[in-house]
Amino acid sequence: MTATLRKTVLSSVWQYFRLFVIGCFVTFFIFVIAFHDINRLFTSNTLVTWSGILVFNGRLAIVGGLSSVIVGKLVLPKS
Repeated sequence: MTATLRKTVLSSVWQYFRLFVIGCFVTFFIFVIAFHDINRLFTSNTLVTWSGILVFNGRLAIVGGLSSVIVGKLVLPKS
């Protein structure tokens, strides 16, 4: 049984960038849900709270994007 609906082939820089962006978004939202109180996020309007979340989760999202590219390079077919 295959884990994907269609065959993903990494053959250009654009496809690696797309994989990086998807990894960043997924990691960002997982860490927002896991580490932050969702009710407090939507009731507070302070710039410090939102900028802190963006900086903290932004760094983690970049790591998640890079790891998705590395795993994609190792696992996904090349041609």
